[in-house]
Amino acid sequence: MEKKVYFFSIFILLSVISKAQEKSVQWHLGVSGIYGKVWAHTPVLNYLGGSNFSGIQIDFNRTRTDQAAYDYAKTHYSSGFSLQIYSFAAPELGSTINGLYFIEPVLVYKPNFQLKLRAAGGFNYASNPWNLIDNPRNGAYSRHTSGCVLLGLTMRYKFSDYSALTGNIIYNHFSNGSTQNPNLGLNYPQIGIGYEGFINERTSKIQKTQNTFKNYYGEVYGLISNKSHPDTKTTRYPVYGMGLSFGKRLSNLHALTTGLEVFTDKSIRYAMDSHPVHKFGNYSDVFGGVSFGHDFVFHRMRFTQQLGYYFFKEAPDFFIGSIYQRYGVDFTIKKQFTIGLNLNSSLQKAIEFDLRVGWRFFGK
Repeated sequence: MEKKVYFFSIFILLSVISKAQEKSVQWHLGVSGIYGKVWAHTPVLNYLGGSNFSGIQIDFNRTRTDQAAYDYAKTHYSSGFSLQIYSFAAPELGSTINGLYFIEPVLVYKPNFQLKLRAAGGFNYASNPWNLIDNPRNGAYSRHTSGCVLLGLTMRYKFSDYSALTGNIIYNHFSNGSTQNPNLGLNYPQIGIGYEGFINERTSKIQKTQNTFKNYYGEVYGLISNKSHPDTKTTRYPVYGMGLSFGKRLSNLHALTTGLEVFTDKSIRYAMDSHPVHKFGNYSDVFGGVSFGHDFVFHRMRFTQQLGYYFFKEAPDFFIGSIYQRYGVDFTIKKQFTIGLNLNSSLQKAIEFDLRVGWRFFGK
C-alpha cells in the first residue's frame, strides 16, 4: 500500500518545551529477533511476493508512569525510538536499516502484561535501489533513502521489575512518495520475539506544552512538492497549491477535521500530454478536493489522516482516482503557525509528497 513516507521524520524529534509539576519516566531497552515475508501488493511485484526477510529490532522505550500523563491521555502509553536492521532473501531488495519514532497507547493493561498498539514512522537506508544496468528488476524502490512507516501490536510480559519478554506483529512499509521513480514501495509484515531490560527511572518537572487550541480552529496553508514520473526519471515536475481546514477537538489527543484544497500537478500534465489517446482531451491539471478526517494531537505534534473526494478533476481515472487519502505530520510553532509533511495517495498509488506551511487564523 502506498500509504507512506518521509513524513514521520525531522519534526518528530522536536517535542514539547517549558515548565510545571513533576513527571516520572521509566526507560527500557529491548532487542527482538524478527522474521517475515514480503507482500506483493501489486502484480508487478509478484516475483518478490512471499520472499523471506530476517533481522533484529532494537527499541529504546520511554514510559510515563505519573498520574498527570494518564489524566492527559486517559490511557497508559509509551513512546520511543526503534532501529530495525533487516536482510531480504530476494537479492534485488538487498537489506534495509530503518530508524523510527513510535507511539504506543496501551490496549490491555495488567500488572504483569501489556498489549499495545504501535504506530511509527521515520527514514530508512536500503542497500540495493533500482538501477537500469545493475538492478533493473527492483521496481519497489529507486533511491537509497526513503520514508518508512509501520502499524502493529506489541506485547510485554514482565518477569520482574527489571526484565520482560516482548513480542510483536507488525506491518512495515517504505517508499519515497513518488519523489523518484520507479517507486512501487515495499510492504513486509513481520513477527518478533525478544527481551526488554529496565535502564532507569527519573523524576523531573513536567514541561508546559505549547498545545494547539482546545476546542476548535481554522487553518489556511500552502503546499509545494517536486516529483518525478516513471517515464522521465531524471525530469522534475512541480506541485503547488493551497488549502483551508477546520478542526474540532474531541479530547487532548483527538480531533475531527474537514477541509478544502486546490493544487496543480505538472507530472500529471506531462502524463496526459504524452498519452496516445488522452493527449487529445485537453484536460486540466488542476484538482479541487474536499476531505474529512482525524488528527492525533501529541502536544505540539499532530498526526493527520484524511479521506477525500475530488469535486473538480478533469484528468481521467487512468491517471488519478476521484477518491484520495492524505497522511501527514506537522509541528505547531507559537500556537498559530504549523510546518509539516503530507502524503497524498490514491488507494495504493502515491500521488505526491509535499511540504506545507500553515497559519491558524482563529481558534479557541
